[in-house]
Amino acid sequence: PGRPMTIEDHWNDIALYGLHDGIPRVIRVHFETARNLLLYSWHAYRFHQVAEMHAYSSVEYALRLKNKLAGKKKCRYLGPLLDRAFREGWLRDDGFRHYRESVERRERYEEIESAVTGHPPEPPATPAIQSFTSALSEHLPELRNKLAHGSPRMAPSGKRTLALCCDLINQLFPPGMQTDVSLENSEH
Repeated sequence: PGRPMTIEDHWNDIALYGLHDGIPRVIRVHFETARNLLLYSWHAYRFHQVAEMHAYSSVEYALRLKNKLAGKKKCRYLGPLLDRAFREGWLRDDGFRHYRESVERRERYEEIESAVTGHPPEPPATPAIQSFTSALSEHLPELRNKLAHGSPRMAPSGKRTLALCCDLINQLFPPGMQTDVSLENSEH
């Protein structure tokens, strides 16, 4: 027997999408706004998309800062910033919880199928490129732009988007990475 979801349950879900302490403070504060917007979506459903938009903005802000800290050529657009992050190896498939969960589900399925059929499980695929990160690099700007340029979309997808953005930002600034404090105050 289940029980109705409460705002505490909603917050406990959102609490899973926190940035680690090694992330520059300015980015953590920016992302925290997205989390608070998502929390408030309990009362105003339409805030799901506002929270998503702010989370995407946090990603873009973090990418610009990472790019600057790495001494790369200045870039202001999300697509090229994501492409650079992908090429530089700042983002890895296994750094995203959604990807890890998909791999685990596939492995469980293979084990069950093997037990039922008696055949050994298929070996895991080892693609030459990171397919999840590559797809993300291509499609995240589209998702952001649909919200940024106006859309009637109303969907409870805020938690999924915040998880994705949280994982992306956490990869850009690995724990222990030193950031230049003077850059944190920079807008671009």
